[in-house]
Amino acid sequence: MQLDRYGVFHRQRILWAGPSETAPGLQQAHDDLWQWLSGYGLTPPTQPFRPHVTLLRNITHAEPPGDAPAPLDWRYDRMVLVASESLTGGSRYRIVAQTRPLGG
Repeated sequence: MQLDRYGVFHRQRILWAGPSETAPGLQQAHDDLWQWLSGYGLTPPTQPFRPHVTLLRNITHAEPPGDAPAPLDWRYDRMVLVASESLTGGSRYRIVAQTRPLGG
């Protein structure tokens, strides 16, 4: 996956990097998960699915700087579902589930 897009999640004050196009398999996994969750009466978020890597927290700028780094090829060997828990002074992340390494 190529990380070639940068942005800011304003409410969370996070600077992120992500792909300009979501891999079809990843989008399908997201859609399938929300289809399953609809059986519990949950509805998907209104904002688009945006896979990303958090670069900075507590960012004060509304937009990333104009001169972005060169695209980065991000290689991965599994998918991980992570729960983010807000704590005083920061966040804590906990792995909820993960796939086996690809090819393993």
